[in-house]
Amino acid sequence: MTSIKIQKGVTEIGEWAFYGCSGLTRIKIPEGVTEIGEFAFYNCIELSEVEIPHKVTKIERGTFKNCFSLKKVGLSDETKRIEEEAFYMCDALQEIKLESKKIENNIIEDKGVGEAAFFGCPIKTIESLPDSFKSKGAEDSFTTYNITSYEEAGNLSDYLEIISELNRLGGKKEANDGKPFNLKGYLEHRQLRINTEKVIESRREKAKQTDEETERLRIWENMIEEIDAKYESGEPNHKFFFRGVKDRDYDLLPSAFRSKDDIRAFDAREDYYYYGIQQRCPQEFTAMTHLDELTHMQHHGVPTRLLDVSANPLAALYFACMPSKDKNKGEIGRVYIFIAPEVLHYKSSRALMLSCLACFNSQEKQKLYDDAKKRSKDKNAAYDNKEEHKRLLYEIRGESPTFEDKIKDIHLLSTYFVQPQIRNNRIMKQDGAFILCGLSKNAEEAEKKIKDYSIVRIDIKNKSGILKELELLGINYATLFPDIDGVAKYLTDNI
Repeated sequence: MTSIKIQKGVTEIGEWAFYGCSGLTRIKIPEGVTEIGEFAFYNCIELSEVEIPHKVTKIERGTFKNCFSLKKVGLSDETKRIEEEAFYMCDALQEIKLESKKIENNIIEDKGVGEAAFFGCPIKTIESLPDSFKSKGAEDSFTTYNITSYEEAGNLSDYLEIISELNRLGGKKEANDGKPFNLKGYLEHRQLRINTEKVIESRREKAKQTDEETERLRIWENMIEEIDAKYESGEPNHKFFFRGVKDRDYDLLPSAFRSKDDIRAFDAREDYYYYGIQQRCPQEFTAMTHLDELTHMQHHGVPTRLLDVSANPLAALYFACMPSKDKNKGEIGRVYIFIAPEVLHYKSSRALMLSCLACFNSQEKQKLYDDAKKRSKDKNAAYDNKEEHKRLLYEIRGESPTFEDKIKDIHLLSTYFVQPQIRNNRIMKQDGAFILCGLSKNAEEAEKKIKDYSIVRIDIKNKSGILKELELLGINYATLFPDIDGVAKYLTDNI
């Protein structure tokens, strides 16, 4: 089916009406249509152009989500609201045609555009919209948006209920099929399941009214089973990690990237810390790999390009409940849940490459970044900064003499989850691991690469109450910091 002509007299296109019609290239919607339901054209990947009838006042949630071929959309004067994800990932969309200036005023009056409504659309599309679309609370409509759910927990029971959902929400593959984990597929599946559950919930009351609505509810419930059957066979080949922060506004960045100096590059002092601590405490770093050095520095509070995460959700919850030094902040903590499609071991060549970046100053890293960006698009492109490349190879081969000169530039730009050697009891007790960051242009880019793996963010309230519950389970400062300093702090804090 490549085209559809909807007959006159039709006034409503239902929810999910043309979901997954992958061959559909064009559709004529008659002027009599007044409502187009949520996700009506979701995953119509060949649909290229559509005109919205005058009587349709709202573009519902996910209406044209993943319409990858959609290039042009016409909106009428009566359009007052564009809901979240309405044109999500319409990455060919080049034009939003506005009938007249009136549409701008309508959308302003109704508070405009929902979150991620135009995520993934080309910048040309965004510029074709009036500036006022962006100035009335709709900034999030155009910015990076991951398929992330936002939750709240005010006690341990709420938190554990959210955690228990992770394994139920799929992301599995056929056992031993040899295929890498499909992160995008997992996230799409997870979001589809969440959306379907919301529709089911909204239809429960209607189902009590008529047999027709009861049948529609049954169809939706069967869809849940089909979704899970598609994704939940075999063993999971992904791993979840957790990070708790005491202030939900805290940047999701490694400590070496949190420069407070606006003049300097965001990672300007990384090499200063790296060489300074080894110069003053050489006995602490004998016979260590580059990754071991960074892990040891992180353990002692030296800023590095590592970001702590844990495989233990209760450990992350504890850290999210820690009090903030700033009394005006930190009343609400946050737990980030990450999905790791791959976890590098401590001898991985990619982990080695990224660990060696700590040896370079910000100017040298910028040169490596520029070359890596260029060569990631054209692998035959010549290096503009050969000296920095040679030095990187020198650092790598100092630890791994057999390393071949086959650095994949995309690896230098990537962010990875790494399982370090367990060299101290803290890592063991906290089930610790790290996010190891590659090259980025700035702090915003570095943080985006980390957030891309975050699938759930849980705001933590009632910190003191949750800490008491965790104490009953043996989760406290002494158990997570089992050295003498940690135990001493626990004892003195609990007199």
